[in-house]
Amino acid sequence: MAYQDRGASIDGKAKQLLKPKYGRFNPVILVDGKVTGTWKREITKNNVVFKLNHFRPLSEPENKALISEIRNYSKFIDKNCAGIETNF
Repeated sequence: MAYQDRGASIDGKAKQLLKPKYGRFNPVILVDGKVTGTWKREITKNNVVFKLNHFRPLSEPENKALISEIRNYSKFIDKNCAGIETNF
């Protein structure tokens, strides 16, 4: 479910950093219900590489949780996580 007003999950700074393409946002990274960045993936035959664009540095526990979710997603799509590129 989505609402036109996304103020509960996207603060002003994050809103400025989100750049919709063709009216659609890139997949977002959520921490405690708040948008903290975006991500993309590059899939090859057997691998997937993730490109993360953080809007702020993540704490160690937040980063560990994100890495765990990336590994889970890689398994879900039946690909080897061949790398994680980040701007921090």
